[in-house]
Amino acid sequence: MIPYPLARADVADRQLRWLVEQARTRVEKAFPQRVATVLMGSLARGEGTVLVRGSRPVVLSDLDLGVVFRTPREGAGAEAALRETARSLTRAARAWGLLGAVDLGALSVPGLARPAARPGTRELKRYGAVIAGDRDVLAAMPEIPVAAIPPEESLLLCENRLLELLWTRPALEREPPAACAAAYAGGKAVLDGTLAWLVRHGEDPDGVEERLAAAEARLAPVAGDAGVQSLLDALRFWTRFKLEPREEALAARYPAGGRAPAGGACGLAWREGALLLLDIYRSLVEETVRGGTTGAPRYGARVWRAAATRARLRRRARRWFEAWRERRARGLKWAGPGAALAGLGRGAPEHLLGAAAAALVTCAPGLDGDADDRREAERFARRTSPVGWPRDAAWEMRREALVAAWDRWVLRGTRTGPGDAPWLDR
Repeated sequence: MIPYPLARADVADRQLRWLVEQARTRVEKAFPQRVATVLMGSLARGEGTVLVRGSRPVVLSDLDLGVVFRTPREGAGAEAALRETARSLTRAARAWGLLGAVDLGALSVPGLARPAARPGTRELKRYGAVIAGDRDVLAAMPEIPVAAIPPEESLLLCENRLLELLWTRPALEREPPAACAAAYAGGKAVLDGTLAWLVRHGEDPDGVEERLAAAEARLAPVAGDAGVQSLLDALRFWTRFKLEPREEALAARYPAGGRAPAGGACGLAWREGALLLLDIYRSLVEETVRGGTTGAPRYGARVWRAAATRARLRRRARRWFEAWRERRARGLKWAGPGAALAGLGRGAPEHLLGAAAAALVTCAPGLDGDADDRREAERFARRTSPVGWPRDAAWEMRREALVAAWDRWVLRGTRTGPGDAPWLDR
């Protein structure tokens, strides 16, 4: 049964309920052997974001669904079908008003009984809603204390938001509402970057309003700092916007003047989210990996290198072996035997992707910044990325290659196939 509500406004809730019902029907048809279908993410929390433009609602939130199988092996065997179903849903959902992504993941009954300690797992236990199949499939999930979540999860959350910023960047070349996908990615960078920071410090608030309250309380002693105040201002805006999105509010916060980057107000929103997330990521790397070292450059190779090399050698070897073994199935051009051996000294592939993404966001067109810092970021991204590109490759070519590797390795091919971005035909 679809939970109620999925969003704060009635018109938004009706659109989301119809969208979820369409997706549920397609998933049931594609996976008749499944145990259950679970709605996850902001829609399950009742925080779906729908921008109403005239008579046409535009869904900015992602559609997060989990397909529960009896065993992990059964889920692994359905991976190709999951990938194709997610992409088919994405293409169909463009006409349904979905501007966010479709995330379709495999879960298993044994895996739910022994879940990994992650913020997403805690959220699944608290808010996950079974919309088809066995209604009791989530009952066996244990409660996971925030203290059990390893610091690694906060870094991975930031890195995934950095890569999502890169993924949505081309939306700025289009007119609204398509460009709003990039603006919303900037907002998610603020909201989820703050969540990553709170989890690292022992808090995992239930929703975006609770997240804001927790951040305000923790940052109250240093609220006079300009950087902290910028974060809190952005967090307050995006908390309101997520629950009650209005295009005029976006334009008012991000007035596009003569020097506005591509995308106008949406480009300014993307830029602010990128800069704030980079600051949060740097602080988490310093605290988690570098032992609280201070005095590092705001965005510097020392910080990114520490993030890239944080895994122990044993994990690096295992992950590169897996990348090499799966290179043909996933189209991993960067995972040949030579790359795998070279990667052992530089970091695990997912960590290299995250660190390279931080560097590539730093030198993104329109982000400005010191020229020397930008050159350092370009050099680091070229040397650290597990993706090979020519020395003189344009920034856009490097962005495409890095995002494709993220999709094929981290997301298992469910988001960024050619022509599948939700904003492409808007």
